[in-house]
Amino acid sequence: MKFKIIVGIIIFILIANISPVNAKTYYKEIKIPYEEKNQPIDLHIEFDNPCYALNEKDNSIRVFYNGNEIESDIYNLNHIDKSHIKSCNVVFLSQGKGIYTIKYGDEGEKKNYKNHVDVVDSHYYYQLFPGYYAKLDYYAIMQDGKCVIAIGQQGNVLGIQMGQKVIKMKENVTEFKFSTWEEMSSFSFFYYEGKEVGTDEKLVSKKIIVDGNLIAKVMIESMSSNGKVKTKAYYTYYYSPVNKRIFVRFTHSVIKNCDVHGIDEENGMFAYLMCIKSCSNTIKELNMGEILPYIHLYGENGIEEYKMDTNPQNKNYRWLISSKDDVLLGEKPWVCMDDGKAYGMIFDKNASKLEVKALVQKKYDLPGLTVAGGGVSVGRRGKGGIIPEGFKASYKCEMYYGKNLNDMKNEADEFYNFSKYREGGIENVKMHKLKVVIHSLLPFRTRVEAWNDGSMVASSDSWLRRANLELPEGNYTIRVYTKFGAYIGEKFVNLNEDKKIHIFCTFGGKLRIEMNDGFEARLIDDENGIVYENISSNGHTELFAPAFHKYRLQIIYKGFLMKEESIFIPSRLMKFNFNLYNLNVEVKDALNLPVEANLSISLTSDEMIEKTDLYPEKNEKYQFRNLPAGNYILKIKFKEFKLNKNVKIPDEKNLKINFPVVYKINVNAYDNRGFKIKAKIKFERNGMEFERSELPPGRYSINVYYKNKKIANMETYISSPDTINIVTKKNSIYIYGIISAISIIIGYFIYKRRFFDALLGMFLFSILLPWWGIASNEKINLYLIPVSMIEMGSHYGKIISIPSLFKYAFILSLLLFIASIVLSLIKKFKQSSATSISSLIIFISSLYVFSKISVGSIWGKGILNGSNAVWGAGTGFYIALVFAILNVAVVINEIRRRS
Repeated sequence: MKFKIIVGIIIFILIANISPVNAKTYYKEIKIPYEEKNQPIDLHIEFDNPCYALNEKDNSIRVFYNGNEIESDIYNLNHIDKSHIKSCNVVFLSQGKGIYTIKYGDEGEKKNYKNHVDVVDSHYYYQLFPGYYAKLDYYAIMQDGKCVIAIGQQGNVLGIQMGQKVIKMKENVTEFKFSTWEEMSSFSFFYYEGKEVGTDEKLVSKKIIVDGNLIAKVMIESMSSNGKVKTKAYYTYYYSPVNKRIFVRFTHSVIKNCDVHGIDEENGMFAYLMCIKSCSNTIKELNMGEILPYIHLYGENGIEEYKMDTNPQNKNYRWLISSKDDVLLGEKPWVCMDDGKAYGMIFDKNASKLEVKALVQKKYDLPGLTVAGGGVSVGRRGKGGIIPEGFKASYKCEMYYGKNLNDMKNEADEFYNFSKYREGGIENVKMHKLKVVIHSLLPFRTRVEAWNDGSMVASSDSWLRRANLELPEGNYTIRVYTKFGAYIGEKFVNLNEDKKIHIFCTFGGKLRIEMNDGFEARLIDDENGIVYENISSNGHTELFAPAFHKYRLQIIYKGFLMKEESIFIPSRLMKFNFNLYNLNVEVKDALNLPVEANLSISLTSDEMIEKTDLYPEKNEKYQFRNLPAGNYILKIKFKEFKLNKNVKIPDEKNLKINFPVVYKINVNAYDNRGFKIKAKIKFERNGMEFERSELPPGRYSINVYYKNKKIANMETYISSPDTINIVTKKNSIYIYGIISAISIIIGYFIYKRRFFDALLGMFLFSILLPWWGIASNEKINLYLIPVSMIEMGSHYGKIISIPSLFKYAFILSLLLFIASIVLSLIKKFKQSSATSISSLIIFISSLYVFSKISVGSIWGKGILNGSNAVWGAGTGFYIALVFAILNVAVVINEIRRRS
């Protein structure tokens, strides 16, 4: 008996241990009213009941969309004990408009989510060539094993400080290196105080805050080396199966007064998009980047467009948009560079009125190696002055990498729509319960929907004529539908507390309106607001509303109230035909030619009941189509130029506007050896030539004349003040002068029958000939008088800037060579031999390093700039080599004679 009792107890214990215990489960609903998918959601959730969460991986929290589980992540856990939390942030990707349910409980559940995102604290070093290197500490953001974004902590790349830099990598890259960079942006603070000062110079602190399966968040704090300014930035990356984006929350702080001088434009830059285009024949790592041709931004009058110089020639900064232009961000502050792809910054609305500037620069321009760059910055308005101690600038920004401009526009809209659903954005929004009691004679089951700003934000099927909703505080129209879709009841509610409302229903009513396409029709209940609205297409629209009610019908088109009248529904038909008009705007520039600048042009009206900006189609003229009659304001803007003009439609059908903006253009002409010359400069556009130095924006052909003969022709686009240098085909008078002087010296030696000296004098011609060159579609020659590298094409040429170290070496070679000839003429052949050999050694060694950086070797052939090319030493060098050999031979002969 005793044995049986013991066995029974053991069996009971085993059964008790293996029998399931009913764990308590709780639910929390989130309504998201937007259709867009894959937008990151990051909510701070307060739990009303015990929530098991040992850590980010072991917890009870799961997310469902319309009943189906989706991947999620959590962070920022606020524990009440070792295994339970009272709040945390929950991260998931939007799946479309609908109900998202957060499930949690007092016991954990096993999850098999893929770890999509990782943060790796990394280091990169690469020596491009002696004295030029890339050294960088960075956070690598990895997505599914690929490096998608790098965030610079500290370092230097080709003289660029790398703190607070965000580098977008090319697609499907596993290794971080130069050639895989696609785009770079900066969130450092910059100003100019005799030299450029920025918070990218010195790392103060760094931290990986979150490294989850869907989210990565890091913090970087840095400051300027002079200790005057500091930046603290938080970078948040969310897993994205489509276009990539990273969110940045940054604060710039001024610790000591900053006196801006030297470059007044750099008076406090908060963030900027960097573009680098680098091409190298010999260093594969340097083949990277591009300069996109367009800048778009949301300005004071809507979207503005400016052209970027994709092939800059200026070694100094060329400001395409300067402080003088006063280009400001508008109410939806975003800016991007685009053309087939788009890189952009979208700021919170506090950034409206920040100033946008843009510049370009050619950093290096050598045969086989070009590095150009520029960027678009956002910062303080104005130029120069003191940035006071205690100044702070704090903003939230999304750095977005999209497909095109339209993609960028859509993302900007989603940034503002979803901002309250990110980084705990709705934690302070109060939720209220709404009980809806339905009174209806119809025997069918009903559905209740909550509408806000034209979108359904929540719905619930009724049970026993009751429905329950939980909604954020706000204004809603509550609609009641039968299961067949008939709209039978509605009521407006200001939900500022838990409420119970009664809706008295009738039958479904319908109004059909036949009218022009694109018109918006609204039914308005004076007590409950907008009941239903729709836009006409194919000549009609239909509106649905509860029957046996009196409504106000409004017809709205392009912001204008076209028709308003009281109507009584049930079902009925109405017909309207509205007269619409076109407006043509012809804008001529200072040359009386059609304007080629990318103007921001729009129409608006104080008579509109809904403020709307109307934009034209652009062909030869700007054409606004299908305008209602009314008084309008025509707005035209381009940089600093702003024009507001009153227009009455239909009285005015064609407008002519003068666009007075011109830019000072300086053109320097040079002969084929790089000496400056006086020449006549004419600008050609639309088949007409203009001899003037101030020109409106547009594409021009620059024609250079010398004694009525065209000696150069160059195409360019003018969009800002500029200085343009053109090498022409004109032979240099200075070279002719030197040739004449050498010829006179040789003639004198021949006259004196000093034939050997005359022969030595002939070697002086070598300094006038190329010492090195490249033969391709464009000919490139390196000369020693003057020390210059000239690239000459079929229509014009340019002076290639030689790095100063090499330039001084070539000058020294020239001086030594001339000295060696003089020494030979005075019969000091030993000294002459040493000097000539030294001259050639210095030249060859310098040329070796120069060519190694540029084309790879002193002698060779290959593809340069898409063309077959051959390069090597020039005629001048070989003549100098013969002279050196002759000198050595003379010295050897003297030694033999003496022995």
